[in-house]
Amino acid sequence: CDPVSGTCDCVPGFIGADCSKTCPENRYGKDCALFCACGKGQCDPQTGKCTCPPGQMGPGCQ
Repeated sequence: CDPVSGTCDCVPGFIGADCSKTCPENRYGKDCALFCACGKGQCDPQTGKCTCPPGQMGPGCQ
């Protein structure tokens, strides 16, 4: 956090005044500004990579 302004510059995947909140579901990256397209899979809040459920594969878990 900036010692003068007190604002924090969060790493990708995190938001909030103290960077303690992870991105909401289906969002990722710096300031959670990017959208995931994982279908029924889980989106990594930092990278946007999809973790697919069994039986599904590919970038969108199809």
